[in-house]
Amino acid sequence: MLVSLEGFDPKGRKRIQDGNIDITVLKQDENYFAFNSKCPHKGGPLFLCKPLSGERIMCPSHHIVFNLRDGEVLENPLPESMGDYALCPNLKIYEVVLDQNGLNIIV
Repeated sequence: MLVSLEGFDPKGRKRIQDGNIDITVLKQDENYFAFNSKCPHKGGPLFLCKPLSGERIMCPSHHIVFNLRDGEVLENPLPESMGDYALCPNLKIYEVVLDQNGLNIIV
């Protein structure tokens, strides 16, 4: 999937929706990362994520922090006492290749 380098919001985010595809691309420093636009925890709006330093993002709904390289959950503030509600799988990450035509996201 080819994505233009234009149209990123002031926080470096750009949401791509096409059929069943709903991916957010984040520009952080000179790197681009692509991930599912919905949080794997409860489907929160990860396209409105808070970019953090160190190639990390925070979900705006429950403040779960994900690694942008591999999708690993780095911080989950929900207490274990909340049972299944506190569980969060890793985030789906997509490979991004920058070329002269824009960003090629491997889906």
